Amino acid sequence: MRYSPEALEQIDGLYADRALEQLADRVDDLLDELEANPGAAHLRRHQLRQPRASQGTPFWFFNVAGSGQHWRIIWNLDADNEPHIYYVGPEWKDA
Repeated sequence: MRYSPEALEQIDGLYADRALEQLADRVDDLLDELEANPGAAHLRRHQLRQPRASQGTPFWFFNVAGSGQHWRIIWNLDADNEPHIYYVGPEWKDA
């Protein structure tokens, strides 16, 4: 599995914050699950909209809750069909 530098930085900060231990455990479990089975329906429940002209692979996201926080993980499959994590961080309200 691959990670953007920003996603790695967020994950490192999450694991370092003892107050977010429950969230960190949940993120870790779901990332392990994504690596083992990127086709799992609950990990692909939400797809980001892309411009019609875009021919790229779809981006997916799932939400994670724990430690009183709500975070989002955005990912897609790279050219080798491996999950690539682009965003790990606070969830935002959809427009």
